[in-house]
Amino acid sequence: MNSAQLTRAREFLHAAGVRVTDSRAQVVATLMSDFHPLTSQELLARCLDLGEINRVTVYRVLELLVKRQLAEKIIAPDRSDRYCLSRLGWQNHHAHFYCQHCQSMHCLPSDPLKQESQSRMVQAYGTVTSWQGMFEGVCRECEKKSEKPPFGAE
Repeated sequence: MNSAQLTRAREFLHAAGVRVTDSRAQVVATLMSDFHPLTSQELLARCLDLGEINRVTVYRVLELLVKRQLAEKIIAPDRSDRYCLSRLGWQNHHAHFYCQHCQSMHCLPSDPLKQESQSRMVQAYGTVTSWQGMFEGVCRECEKKSEKPPFGAE
């Protein structure tokens, strides 16, 4: 991880009104460095490789980020917790694609206009405190490895 990534992470935290610490910046920078949600184990391993941070601190930072709605905690079908950033123009709320074969997960791009429309529609029913959208299937890499054509491609 380079100093530019840590600077971006610090700016992200500052803009969100969160007290900036080295540990928080390290966790955020690690989340920013990937375009797919990381399991708590993957995140912990990467943070431990980078410097002086312990397991408890990583989990506390994740808890804070989720509580402040700066990160999303996604519970995958394999029951693993995964995390990705969710606001301040980084990713916004977005759906995910989960591969049932290799258990990989990918962030899908979101359409801000559709989000605005959906948000207004949902507000008619009440206040949303959590949202999780996920598509499940087989990723292109696993399709390539398989001899069977993808569903509907026959």
